[in-house]
Amino acid sequence: MTKFFSYSSIALLSYLIFIHPAVIYYQKVNYNGISAKSENTAMLFFWISIILWSAMISIALYCIYRYYLKIHDNISEIRKEGKKISAEIMDSKTISSVSRKYTRKSLILEFKNFNNIAVRQRMEIKDSKPKQMRFKKGNNLNLIIDETFTKCPYIIVDLASIEKIYNLYLLFFIVIAVISGYYFYVYRIENQGYGWRFLDFGHPLILSPLISNFFLILGLIIYRMINKRNCIINRNLLKLKIKGIKTSAEILNITETNKNIKTRFKVTLQYNDKKNRSHEVKLDKAFKLNYIDNKCKEIFYLPEEPENIAFLDDLNSI
Repeated sequence: MTKFFSYSSIALLSYLIFIHPAVIYYQKVNYNGISAKSENTAMLFFWISIILWSAMISIALYCIYRYYLKIHDNISEIRKEGKKISAEIMDSKTISSVSRKYTRKSLILEFKNFNNIAVRQRMEIKDSKPKQMRFKKGNNLNLIIDETFTKCPYIIVDLASIEKIYNLYLLFFIVIAVISGYYFYVYRIENQGYGWRFLDFGHPLILSPLISNFFLILGLIIYRMINKRNCIINRNLLKLKIKGIKTSAEILNITETNKNIKTRFKVTLQYNDKKNRSHEVKLDKAFKLNYIDNKCKEIFYLPEEPENIAFLDDLNSI
């Protein structure tokens, strides 16, 4: 269902960007008076179209690098420089079969963090050799962790392989070929012997990349806003889980800050670190009031950042 929705959305967006402008334009196009149009204006529209298509390709390449190739580079660096630890598979479920060769699995792993405290981590992996049963419950595997927590995804399975991206390169060259071919095609059937004078603002060579750039930039802004917030939260929680120390904190005060589906509260806690130093910390969190059913709650804290804490329940949820 998710794949169907994704493919349908891509097909609809492609139609709105590339097909619909052409359908509208060629229903209304009239070449009368094309000889009277300015050659300089025509060339201006031509270079505007070139700039718009180049901008679209550049933005697309940036997105591919930033959110795909960069992750692959990070995985390679984590494998070379990261810290390796052993984990036990506590639960393993098959989510879906990507193809005959691959299956997606959801794992719950248990391992000792950097302070020798047992923690659990949920991970989704793509199993390229499902017949070997490498990821069944009870098996052990190695995790590699970026100790600096600067390289997303920060933690990987040692068996993870980097997928080849030849299909992306192929798609890139296909797009370039289609755009170039469209320039030759429209020039051949529309020039009427007057060069590029048929070009105007409503022509698909200008309107399609303009609409495409709008959707690309809008999508990039929205994605970065959402992803940046989630990335910061998940990185902080993961860092607490891997480098933190578990202790029990006393709930001193709970103040409601706003009401939503889950009411948001500001919780004041007090705990003692491993050196028996007392710390009072405020935590802003959305939850149901019965989430805190007693005066104590298990937390993780960072020894070097005692004000950086999280409830154990939140760490187990990532």
